[in-house]
Amino acid sequence: MLLDPSLNILDEVTFDAQTTDMGYARVPNGTGAFVIQNPTFNANNESVTGTTTLYEKAPVIRAYPNPAHQTLNLALPDQLAGYKVEVRNVTGQLIHVTPHTTETLSVDVSQWPAGLYVVRCGAAVCSVVVR
Repeated sequence: MLLDPSLNILDEVTFDAQTTDMGYARVPNGTGAFVIQNPTFNANNESVTGTTTLYEKAPVIRAYPNPAHQTLNLALPDQLAGYKVEVRNVTGQLIHVTPHTTETLSVDVSQWPAGLYVVRCGAAVCSVVVR
């Protein structure tokens, strides 16, 4: 994720399944959709023809309220069913883990220290602030 000083998301990348020895690049270079292609090795991404079709947009976790004070609600798309939900602090420490069994998950954050946290479920990632 690329965040501004107010923690607003400016850009983010969610990685789907990767292919060994292949690149994952925006085509056209830096602005287009992500494709799996031959590595460009410090060259413009248009210089190499992609080898697979464009990936669909990755699933999105909706977190609300954000910032959270007492309870954090996570709306998880069906395509993430079967993956566990992990929450880590900015140092990577695992704070919470639970299986994804319902479309909406509520997490008690009332005892968590204030700060920025990263929520991950399968290939989907989002950030939340706890105050």
